[in-house]
Amino acid sequence: GSLREIEGLSTLVAAAPKIIQSYPDVKFMIVGEGSDMENLKKLARQENVIDYFIFTGRVPHKQVVSYYSVIDIFALPRVNSLVNNTVSPLKPLEIMAMEKVVVASDVGGLAEPIQDGKTGILFKADDVNDLADKIIQLIGNERKRDEIGGEARNWVIKNRNINMLTEQYIPIYEKLLKKKLGK
Repeated sequence: GSLREIEGLSTLVAAAPKIIQSYPDVKFMIVGEGSDMENLKKLARQENVIDYFIFTGRVPHKQVVSYYSVIDIFALPRVNSLVNNTVSPLKPLEIMAMEKVVVASDVGGLAEPIQDGKTGILFKADDVNDLADKIIQLIGNERKRDEIGGEARNWVIKNRNINMLTEQYIPIYEKLLKKKLGK
């Protein structure tokens, strides 16, 4: 993805020491490039956790699924901002469809597909300790990760499949066309 401040990845980096204290074998992977990359690396060095992070840089779109497949928990720590409260990203839906757990901040654009404790885990936006605590709980509970991952996939299949979306949008487009044609 794009590494910008609004993605909130500095919150994840800041949470890393607490997570590592509980699970010293954990690894973090940040995939993408952008204006916040150097700040994230600098913060990881300051927090003394740089060796726990893999910064891949940009990867070809065809390889994204391969990267998703090797993760256990997908953190989406977006900051509390207007754009994050109004725009729903596709990333969590892709991860949820792969039966992976998404831990996301409780901003509006994420709170709709992620039903806390059922189809994912929400934490208080910008709260380093809340994020760390939620990730620690999940690392130690593979069964819970599997349950949430299964519910997440079911939610995506039921609510975001192309056939269902098409059925919802056809009447809207028909209405707009009739209005434009004066019918």
